[in-house]
Amino acid sequence: MKKLFTTLFLAAFCMVAYAQDLEEILENHFEVVGQETVLKTKSMSIGGKMSMGPMTFPIEMHTARGNKLRMNITFQGSEMIQALNGDKGWMKNPFTGGKIEELPEDQVKGFKDQADMDGDLWDYAKKGSKLELLDDEDFEGTEVHVLHLTKEDGDEVSYYLDTDSYVVLKSVSKSAVPGVETKVVTTTIFSDYKEVEGMIIAHSMTMETEGVGAQQGGGARSLTIEEVKINPDFEKGFFAMPEKEAEEKGATGNNK
Repeated sequence: MKKLFTTLFLAAFCMVAYAQDLEEILENHFEVVGQETVLKTKSMSIGGKMSMGPMTFPIEMHTARGNKLRMNITFQGSEMIQALNGDKGWMKNPFTGGKIEELPEDQVKGFKDQADMDGDLWDYAKKGSKLELLDDEDFEGTEVHVLHLTKEDGDEVSYYLDTDSYVVLKSVSKSAVPGVETKVVTTTIFSDYKEVEGMIIAHSMTMETEGVGAQQGGGARSLTIEEVKINPDFEKGFFAMPEKEAEEKGATGNNK
């Protein structure tokens, strides 16, 4: 009986120590990235360049509280717009006649993840996610903590945090896509961290997608951030889907 009690006590102690280790890692991470400042930030705009194979083109990404995100991509002199306004996603593609179209379900889901300005790890339990601390690993010669997040919808993300600086060096996400049996895997490498108004932001990201995303042109790509604006003001309706009537009037030149 005494031996059983000792075993149970040690097991309980290890579980408490494990939880404390995870909490400590999160606290250090949030302190380093300036999470308190992040929580006070209402909107953000970044500008930079996206590279895919031999092609490089300008890109702007704007986010605001309330599930709002908009990307403007200039390619071969034409601008493509993809946006999220709450639960509604839309796109204007100049290569399909510039028509306004709704984004498919999987893209809306991905945009919602990007529009979360606080990040997956903040208040993860309140978002219905579960977080595990796995064994430390080596990432390109750097020891990293591995945090495995399972979201409420079943999607998974593994975050690899530098054990010294506590910034994220790599993430690996596994997301379900409608009509696809296996999850789409996206690996992102983060580097060139810089301080921006009290926040630490990676200014270089390389991404590689395996699965349906790669087949649709989302394979290997990289993003270099050249400018960051904190709390910019956006004009009314900036994130909203343009009304078809207004679009038709603009196309015919009838603005009465």
